[in-house]
Amino acid sequence: KSDDDKTSSDSGKGSDSKQDSDGSESDSKSDQQEYDDDVVKDDHEDGDDKFEGDEDRGMDSDDVQDKKTDVKMTDRTPTLPPTIETTNIPPLIPDFALVFRFNDRVITLENDVVKLKKNPLHTQVTSLVNDHLDTRMGETKEEFVNFLSAALTDRITKQVKNQLSWILTKEVSNFASPVIETMITKSLNHVNLAKASSQPQLTYEATATLTEFELKKILIDIMNSS
Repeated sequence: KSDDDKTSSDSGKGSDSKQDSDGSESDSKSDQQEYDDDVVKDDHEDGDDKFEGDEDRGMDSDDVQDKKTDVKMTDRTPTLPPTIETTNIPPLIPDFALVFRFNDRVITLENDVVKLKKNPLHTQVTSLVNDHLDTRMGETKEEFVNFLSAALTDRITKQVKNQLSWILTKEVSNFASPVIETMITKSLNHVNLAKASSQPQLTYEATATLTEFELKKILIDIMNSS
């Protein structure tokens, strides 16, 4: 009987210990489960926080990237040059003084006038007559003067002889003709010398303008002086 009691007591103890161990195991399992759940929950919360932080960082990086692209776009856009209003410029009025060269002509004329003022009139006329005689006559001045003197002497002598026959008697006329001819020749020589010294370029046209009235006047003056 005692052994049965021991056995029963031992079995009871064994069952109690077994229950206690099972309870402790279940408690430990429940505690472990709660711990695991807490860890998973914390990990999940940490993951959510991390994801939200990454999301915020991503948004911040996107904002920075957008700002950079905006800055690049603003830098790349070319600045337009300022608009210049075009005005219709009227055509230039032609300078008539430049076109017709009035100033050059006036300067040329002034220079010519200065040259003419420097040279006396007698020198200019002399040079012109010299050129004229050399080109038209082809003779020297002395030859021309001699030819002119001979022509005038012959003409005046003929005129005097014709006039004396009407004025004087035949005897006086025959006597006076040689004397008058000599006087006329001398006077013409003096006149020619005077003209040759002052105007050696006397032209034949100028001398030929003497009229018969002038020749008669010369003859009368010579007769009165004699």
